[in-house]
Amino acid sequence: MARRMAGATDGFDVNMDLDNLPGSSANFAFKAIGDKHLLLNAIAPLTETRTLLLVMNYLGATGTFQFSFLDMETLSSGTTAYLKDNYLNQLSALDENSIVQFTVNDSESASADRFELILNTDGMTSVKGNVSGNGVVIYPNPHIHHCT
Repeated sequence: MARRMAGATDGFDVNMDLDNLPGSSANFAFKAIGDKHLLLNAIAPLTETRTLLLVMNYLGATGTFQFSFLDMETLSSGTTAYLKDNYLNQLSALDENSIVQFTVNDSESASADRFELILNTDGMTSVKGNVSGNGVVIYPNPHIHHCT
């Protein structure tokens, strides 16, 4: 999960961020400065476009996964969010109802740096959609089939 928070930085923020808690079948985290992997990533309020790198480790798992986006209303008014898939070279505009499915079936589609979350304060002209939020969920989760 990513959230806006006054005083947050691009690195690890004590009492704001949470280290990744790896599972036994697939892992998802935000990459912070210094190769730190975070389950909860507090970011400073947006004044310009920000790209949050997502780190995926499927631990050999293949199949269809999905992102869903929660609490989108917590983003600043006028902020637009996009999910960039570097493997498929696709950019998806996000809102609170967005579900993005993707398939992992080989080493290229399982690339750890396949996805980026782009938060833009001005919007982009090539993709339509406005957002107001910041939660990310990936399925399946090895524990309860739901990870936030």
